[in-house]
Amino acid sequence: MRIAVVGSGIAGLASAWLLSRKHEVTLFEASDYFGGHTHTHEVEQAGRNYRIDSGFIVHNPAHYPLLTRMFAQLGVASQPTTMSFSVHSEASGLEYNATTLDTLFCQRRNLLSPRFLGMVRDLARFYREAPALLLLREDTTSLGDYLLQHGYGAAFRDEHLIPMASALWSSPPTQILQFPARYLVQFMANHQMLQLGDRSQWRVVKGGSSTYVAALRAHWPVRERLNCPVHSILRHAGGVEVCSAAGV
Repeated sequence: MRIAVVGSGIAGLASAWLLSRKHEVTLFEASDYFGGHTHTHEVEQAGRNYRIDSGFIVHNPAHYPLLTRMFAQLGVASQPTTMSFSVHSEASGLEYNATTLDTLFCQRRNLLSPRFLGMVRDLARFYREAPALLLLREDTTSLGDYLLQHGYGAAFRDEHLIPMASALWSSPPTQILQFPARYLVQFMANHQMLQLGDRSQWRVVKGGSSTYVAALRAHWPVRERLNCPVHSILRHAGGVEVCSAAGV
């Protein structure tokens, strides 16, 4: 069977890789590289070369079982890494890191700060209460409305939840409060972020995440169409017609 796969993000790459074992596959990618948001940059700093990832950075076996299995089949090595969350507010001068109690109170004055201690209490309460949203599958309450309805303080909202959600979703802070609260809570629950301990060990791909893209492409029989946007897909009785920059 002749199969067209449109887009070379992880879904497109994995589909092309698996389907090409038994079928004739053509992979279309509009951009000038394969990998979607898997993007590794060569950076030189102080005479040393580094491969820095943007987009896809970390994974772990518990939450990425199929990706981990694919890495194993491809012989793509990974190594443990540390994931942490820090905040520096230019407006207030507040700084903290949420990894340990010592780093949480790296500014010792916050030990006596009612605002900061209130933020920490709200954080613990959010971890306890927010999972109830997961039982309301049709709930579309915005994050801003949820925080207001449940009496969360401004410090927790502005100096913890908004910076964290902005970092997770690469979104402007001004838009975060408009997002459905359940979506954020679902993401956090999926990644064990609603618990203070016993979290899975995060891992990074050795040599940068684009290493797995190169491993996929090394031996597959896929026909690659780079810099080739698809303009339309038309269904016919006898199959599908893909109209791209390379023609039909």
